[in-house]
Amino acid sequence: MNEKSIDDSGRLRYIMPRSAHYTLKRNITYLFTYESIEYLPKTNNGLESEFAHLKTKLRVHSGLKLENKMSLFLIIFL
Repeated sequence: MNEKSIDDSGRLRYIMPRSAHYTLKRNITYLFTYESIEYLPKTNNGLESEFAHLKTKLRVHSGLKLENKMSLFLIIFL
């Protein structure tokens, strides 16, 4: 984390931003969970396509109030 380099303006900068380093450090135990659980898919492509399908249906009905959108959401999913 203490690795630094000099940028174009001559300022000393950290190579890896500290916030990214702390995020990785805090979540390292969860990063490769999919490898230890057999039935867990390795990608979320199926879920993403389902959300895209939902967004398309909700976009068609853009004038609905939030409560009606939620009802439509429930009808589609159930």
